[in-house]
Amino acid sequence: MRFVLTGRAYIGDQFVERGNVIETIHVKGHIVTDRVHSRMDVLVSSRSDTVKAREAARMGCTVISYDELWRLLDGEPLVREKPVPVDEPWVDEEKPATAFGQHQRAMIL
Repeated sequence: MRFVLTGRAYIGDQFVERGNVIETIHVKGHIVTDRVHSRMDVLVSSRSDTVKAREAARMGCTVISYDELWRLLDGEPLVREKPVPVDEPWVDEEKPATAFGQHQRAMIL
């Protein structure tokens, strides 16, 4: 898979250095690129209301949070039940408004 990362990386309430996230993705056999483009698979974002997140969603890319990335890399399938329109940010009631849990498309990775 090809990932693009944007925003500060928090796993739960714990800040994770971007280099550690990139290294973990590489160790799992995936690729990290630095910009949104048509060949990317997943945008990992700390917020759903950014220009990058909206652009990626319009391109059909899956947009996930850093928590969802960690579950994906651990082999847990990501199941999203509620699709959210691109122009409306998803707010997870259990987390601060700057973070999001579920996003754009209902799918299983």
